[in-house]
Amino acid sequence: MIKNILSLDSKHKVLEYLDNFSKIKLPMYGKMRNFDLEDKSKNNVSYLSPLIARGIIKEQEIVTYVLEKHKFRDIEKFVYEVFWRSYWRGFLESHPKIYSDYKKELDNLVENIASEHYTNAISGNTGIECFDFWAQELTSSGYLHNHVRMWFASIWIFTLKIPWQLGADFFIKNLLDADLASNTLSWRWVAGLHTKGKHYIAFPENIKKYTQNKFYPVGNLNINPSPIMEGIDYSVEPFSFTKLKTTEQLSCLFIHENDLSFDMRSNFDFIIIQGSIHPKNQRSLVANNYISSCLDNVFANTQKKYSGKTFSLDWNDSKSLNRFLDNNNIQNIFSAYPFISDLKSQIDTFFKTINIDLVYYNNNWDINVWPHCSKGFFKLKKEIPNLVMNFSDSTIEL
Repeated sequence: MIKNILSLDSKHKVLEYLDNFSKIKLPMYGKMRNFDLEDKSKNNVSYLSPLIARGIIKEQEIVTYVLEKHKFRDIEKFVYEVFWRSYWRGFLESHPKIYSDYKKELDNLVENIASEHYTNAISGNTGIECFDFWAQELTSSGYLHNHVRMWFASIWIFTLKIPWQLGADFFIKNLLDADLASNTLSWRWVAGLHTKGKHYIAFPENIKKYTQNKFYPVGNLNINPSPIMEGIDYSVEPFSFTKLKTTEQLSCLFIHENDLSFDMRSNFDFIIIQGSIHPKNQRSLVANNYISSCLDNVFANTQKKYSGKTFSLDWNDSKSLNRFLDNNNIQNIFSAYPFISDLKSQIDTFFKTINIDLVYYNNNWDINVWPHCSKGFFKLKKEIPNLVMNFSDSTIEL
């Protein structure tokens, strides 16, 4: 099923797919979304997450579209799930030290990667049938059902007793829809660190029910673990937004793998597109092939519309970019904010070698949603009805 999503190489095809999901599966999403069935095409989930992660379709587009077809109260579970990704991003932006500490902790755990215990986990050789199946499914397809991700993380942390940071890193390297904020904070939530003392336990009966008897790991799992503890409370740090005027003609846009949308592209005279995967990235071949194909598709489509005004950025060749900027008298470069991520660090490092300022801008969705994301999800949840009304061009029936 996930291969069908990856073949959607135009916005028109993506919207057609969303329309089909809205008509056929969305009405039963609330009741059936937690089931991971043998036939993945029958799972009541949208599979849109790899496209959302790349910004090919935006959260605002999805929410606005489905609420034109359904009443909010009939599909609120789906709408909430879309907002969860934004919640994680907004929370990490307001608690950036979580990211920097996570990266330091990963570096300190490098010796664990060589251990047989870790190797067995990532290769699917633990002897826990369901876990081993999911590990191999992830590395071969780049995808796991969201419910499976929760079970997997719980077994990793509490039964296998491997540091959660290594599990989060395993997901980041292999998931097609990998999002650093969602991934890191979800693993912390399972461990009992996001909501202090409240951890997620994978119970055999729950796995049996929602895999429809495919797996029943009774006697294999630690079902009475204590939550993971840490001796730090992360405080909220202020962050600011930059919003561009859509009516203003601007000089140059830089498009990267975290935002491949066509938003505002027509407002720029020149387009620079990330031409390849950063050489220091450590993602799997499956994930890199997907992202590379997305970048290639965006470059080909953009070049057709902006012939002679498009440049492919080579991470190892800043001189060529400088020549392009000088030859076209480009004074500034704008780019969609890439969120706290390894990519942002890589972009920031690269553009320090360029004699021009790179200005990040935020989209309207994040500007409105993130201020409600500094605490628990419930704070944001209370605002969702008002937010969706504000995003809609028409009246939405709640």
